[in-house]
Amino acid sequence: MTTTLRTLSRDLIAALDADKDTIFTESYSVDDALVDHVDSIIPVYNWELAECLADNPMLAEVYDPGFLPENPTVWQIISTALYEELSDVAHEWASTVTAYVVD
Repeated sequence: MTTTLRTLSRDLIAALDADKDTIFTESYSVDDALVDHVDSIIPVYNWELAECLADNPMLAEVYDPGFLPENPTVWQIISTALYEELSDVAHEWASTVTAYVVD
């Protein structure tokens, strides 16, 4: 199966849903739990990163260049762009789920 931002987002949401009880009851913060999940879903193989970029050319740029080293490689740029996008997905999921957990 091809690795895309869409499939990574879907897999991230599935993992978050599966760990929902742990995420909202852990001794560490919800933000830390979300970061852990996002970190674990980012591809580590260059060919998977290339598939993501081929599917979504916007991953060639990051919103916050402060996350990048001084002379980033293309793989670092794609990984960082994926991290930013998937972090947004995770925080959106958390805000939606929190509304149900609080009620």
